[in-house]
Amino acid sequence: WDMKSECKIKLNNSFECSKELDIILYQIPEVHLFITETKTLGEETNYKLQCYVCDVAPAQNLTVRWYRSDEIR
Repeated sequence: WDMKSECKIKLNNSFECSKELDIILYQIPEVHLFITETKTLGEETNYKLQCYVCDVAPAQNLTVRWYRSDEIR
């Protein structure tokens, strides 16, 4: 599948200009979050969290942020 986007302007009958555009279409990816503990989580305890993000392209544009109490970690 090949898509091309272009922006064109025509100022008068003698001048027309165009430029090809780079467009990235984003969608919300499928995310799986795993916590290794099966018991109730408590304060002051370390836990291992795993996050898998599926079906993302291009991957270099992906940013994953972890938050604790509304603060990024």
